[in-house]
Amino acid sequence: MLKERVYRRDGAVYVVDPIALTWNDENYYLIAHSHDREGLSHYRVDRMNNVSILDEKRDKDIKGINLAEYSKKIFGMFGGEETNVLLRVSNQLASAVIDRFGGDVMMIADGEDHFTVSIRVIPSPIFYGWLFQFGELCTVLSPQKVVDELKLRAESLISSLNT
Repeated sequence: MLKERVYRRDGAVYVVDPIALTWNDENYYLIAHSHDREGLSHYRVDRMNNVSILDEKRDKDIKGINLAEYSKKIFGMFGGEETNVLLRVSNQLASAVIDRFGGDVMMIADGEDHFTVSIRVIPSPIFYGWLFQFGELCTVLSPQKVVDELKLRAESLISSLNT
């Protein structure tokens, strides 16, 4: 059986302003400003075809983009809206938080065994998976939409085990 390539957006041509090439989870991604979307988009390089360079000026100004900071916010190259998320975390996960968000992340003591941390992320399935790995050692305090989405994902997982 031959696999047939299925294109997103009915095979429409994507016009983007490239910013950087990055390696994530065994794949190269192009980080770019899309001409028809707000914010940055990610494109897997090995899935691109018929790539060409246009003789046009950039649509967006790329000055001021800090890729090191941006990479702390994304999980698994999923795009979306940046959100401030407040977590209550067990002290035993301090190194995991520092590894993911950097040594300058502000961790505020919350009793003897926990701290709170406010992180700026783009919530995605990978982000929720990152949270799930810690179980009860990490709790989302806000915003409510992230709390609700985490609950929905947990309920969906549980219901899939019962079928």
